Amino acid sequence: MAKEFQFNWRPNVPSLLQHGSVFDRYDDESTSLEVNAHVRVDEYGFFLYWLIESRDAVVLDLGQVWEARPSGLPKDGRVLFELEQRGARETLEERTIWITHGQDLVNVQSFYLVAETVEIAKAWRIGINEILRKSKTRHVCPTTNLLRYWKWLTLSVNDRRKIPIKLLIKTFSSGKPEKMVLKCLSDLGLCGDKEREELDVEMLTFEKFLRLYNKICPRSEVQELFVKLSGQKEYLTRDRLTNFLNEEQRDPRLNEILFPFFDNTRTQVLISKYEQDNNYIDNGKMSGDAFLRFLMSDENSPVFLDRIDMYQDMDQPLCHYYINSSHNTYLTGRQYGGKSSSEIYRQVLLSGCRCIELDCWDGTGENKGEPIITHGKAMCTDVFFKDVLYQIRDTAFERSDFPVILSFENHCSKSNQLKMAKYCMDIFGDMLLAKPLDDFPLEAGVALPSPNRLRRKILIKNKRLKPEIEKHQLDQFLREGKLDEEDEIIETPEVVGEDSVSPLDDGDTSDDDDPSVQSSSNVSTATPGHSSRPSLDSPPVQAAPSLLAPLDRALSHKLMIRSPRFTLRAISMKGRQPLAGDQRAHPEVEPASVATCPVIKPPIPGETIQCKETDEAHPELKQNFISKNLKSLGFTKKQPILTKEEEERIFAEYHYTGATTNIHPLLSSLINYTHPVKFSGFDVAESNNLHFHMSSFSESTGLGYLKQCAPEFVNYNKRQLSRIYPKGARVDSSNFLPQIFWNAGCQMVALNFQTPDVYMQLNMGKFEYNCGSGYLLKPDFMRRPDRTFDPFSESPVDGVIAAHCSVRVISGQFLTDRKIGTYVEVEMYGLPTDTIRKEHRTKVIPANGLNPVYSEAPFVFRKVVLPELAVLRFAVYDENGKQLGQRILPLDGLQAGYRHISLRSDTNQTMVLAPTLFVHIVIKTYVPDELSGLVDALADPRAYLSEQKKRQEALAHMGVDDSDIVEVPAGKSATTKGKVLQKTNGSAANLLS
Repeated sequence: MAKEFQFNWRPNVPSLLQHGSVFDRYDDESTSLEVNAHVRVDEYGFFLYWLIESRDAVVLDLGQVWEARPSGLPKDGRVLFELEQRGARETLEERTIWITHGQDLVNVQSFYLVAETVEIAKAWRIGINEILRKSKTRHVCPTTNLLRYWKWLTLSVNDRRKIPIKLLIKTFSSGKPEKMVLKCLSDLGLCGDKEREELDVEMLTFEKFLRLYNKICPRSEVQELFVKLSGQKEYLTRDRLTNFLNEEQRDPRLNEILFPFFDNTRTQVLISKYEQDNNYIDNGKMSGDAFLRFLMSDENSPVFLDRIDMYQDMDQPLCHYYINSSHNTYLTGRQYGGKSSSEIYRQVLLSGCRCIELDCWDGTGENKGEPIITHGKAMCTDVFFKDVLYQIRDTAFERSDFPVILSFENHCSKSNQLKMAKYCMDIFGDMLLAKPLDDFPLEAGVALPSPNRLRRKILIKNKRLKPEIEKHQLDQFLREGKLDEEDEIIETPEVVGEDSVSPLDDGDTSDDDDPSVQSSSNVSTATPGHSSRPSLDSPPVQAAPSLLAPLDRALSHKLMIRSPRFTLRAISMKGRQPLAGDQRAHPEVEPASVATCPVIKPPIPGETIQCKETDEAHPELKQNFISKNLKSLGFTKKQPILTKEEEERIFAEYHYTGATTNIHPLLSSLINYTHPVKFSGFDVAESNNLHFHMSSFSESTGLGYLKQCAPEFVNYNKRQLSRIYPKGARVDSSNFLPQIFWNAGCQMVALNFQTPDVYMQLNMGKFEYNCGSGYLLKPDFMRRPDRTFDPFSESPVDGVIAAHCSVRVISGQFLTDRKIGTYVEVEMYGLPTDTIRKEHRTKVIPANGLNPVYSEAPFVFRKVVLPELAVLRFAVYDENGKQLGQRILPLDGLQAGYRHISLRSDTNQTMVLAPTLFVHIVIKTYVPDELSGLVDALADPRAYLSEQKKRQEALAHMGVDDSDIVEVPAGKSATTKGKVLQKTNGSAANLLS
């Protein structure tokens, strides 16, 4: 049984919302206004509903509401005119509540409520959003789900404020004839015949609804279990119930101190809570009805209830967590020719995602001069970069306080990158982590900060200049308000990022080979002076265009830090003196001398050339080089002349770079703990030991590294972040199996959130726990540097006890409102050796979507090597293969015994009348075959000896003398080391198929 844990699922519903307020209402399609709608929220926080005179009630499940937010003016002129006639226009926007809702992330609907006062509108917005933050309502028990459906029935009244009988008939019609439903209603005094088409709300109490449910849908399978446990009696004694709780409902692996066994005292408390017969309570007995109430209660949850709250240590380095991540977040459909949306960023963040992607390009046509977000040249629509930032700002920390990572795939010119940087700084303000934390400098060997240290911070992932180049260019920009004109003229070829323009491309990383960009193979370890970034303390800018104004010169000089480290860059030949290194730049040098210097040649973009000449060979070249570039470093003739030692040091540290990379230094300066570099190998990354460096891999490239060097990949992820994204061939926005990369410790496994396929359901189910924070702590051995782990190993992990799990699907309830056949699949995802798919399914129960009974033999997962990474997936399908509901449950949080599992939609949302499965789960320590007899003997020595004696007597009866029997090791087989796993269990191909 679970630890002593109070599960309070009920949100606080303010009295204002319960009593209701009068609003005017319209939606995006409205051409007229609905006036004087009385809007309320029920006392449980299940539904938002409104009543308008002479109309049926409208009831909206708050489980499908994304948010309540401020709104602008209505698009329709007639609606706006009506609103202006009913109240002051100057407060109209503040009085309007914009409510978005929908059953998935893409198909979002909206409506608007206009309050009488600004204060009422604000109170309603806050109240609704507080209810939406109460995530525990997603994990309520079957009894509470019945309470929710009963509440929906009582709110769904017609224009005469009565409950239509047809709603009750439809509730049960998927498994029972209409005549039977009407007879049960009549037996309970709720209606006499079909002609009576409506019911007074007061007549349908929750107690009567439960009686109706039990009458129409008797739980014969639970009654059968009860008879077996009670020994054919009408009640369970306290002793028998205690034995049931300890033997059937308890995982034997649990710690007895944290999870104590039931004794008669605790059992009596349970009886008093669920039994309604006082005589039974006084005599320590539990009836069949009370037993069913217990099985359907929160106290009998299928998962440990504390897993729903924040239960993990959030003070580990960022790379020690799985991070809920999205790929091409802006797309609402296909990768090629799809629609981009800024609105979907809100839904993705509100669903718990913590890493989102922004593909940034230069706007064209009427959008020219503005950075936009789109899928390159894949014929997708565009959205403005700044519009997306506003959406992120408003929703980043509505569901979780832990950091949000913005993964930029940047194809913009420097002028638009400057806009991007300023937009980020102005729109995000203090939420933006613009420089490293003082106690976590960007230095070799320094671990990443924890999610707790980065609470409510936004981190940018974007290519970054080398520290010395960034500092020099940033100093120049802060001083002059612009960069050298060559930076606008000469640009590197367009960088191929994570996603190619071609839908069939399988790009590797978003980093190119420009030597001005830090990479894992060419690292200049940051010094403390380079670890901190200059910050811009300029006042907030009111309008976006004003962000482009030059920085205040006094502020620029104040923030400028001169550095002796610098790099010369190629420049345009138009109207400018060429750079030292081109023979036309040095008329004072003899051509013969120039010819002998290997560095004297036209600049080659993207190439770094070491200057090898000596003082004796070219003293004039060296002096010319130094003097010509002092000005670019901020030195003037009025300043002291450099000493000979300083000149020597500058010259010794000089590199020639043929072309600057296309990264603006201001944007570069905002990058800290998510600094992407081109991956150059696990050995190089380990040698550099720069924890703030990270790399991105397509799924295909990631699989290649997993195949070749899986343990090294795991070790890399102990120290640094990695991001995995779908291959370019997934033009339909399908997803890959994220479990493959979770097994290697990859933190940011980015999926297409707009596609609710099986793999996205796995992602949503996994991140539902730990308070839906978007961060899950990896297993201990995947974090510790002194442990080695191979995700393809079939042997038990050192220090981890393998588990045995079996699942028996007994029955289903309210699986569909159609009279159709159904079946159930049970799968396990984990290590390749633990993964079993498409093997365990029940038979089809025809023409019953209401309460089918399967009573299948147990589905056995014989040996689970790593329970901490494994999840069980339950899915219900109709006879045509259409999914009706699903649920993902972590194996290490699963409770053993007879449990009800509430199912979710394919987008992992709850349903008004949640379908449930009644199952029997057995979880215990895995025991090899040759040791099973010994374990049985240790577990129950008397039973074991009794069984041995019976066998001995049987042999004696057949004339076998004791002296003829040779003692052999106890167990089913003394010569084998356990059976081979099932045909697909233990196969890496099974996981990858």
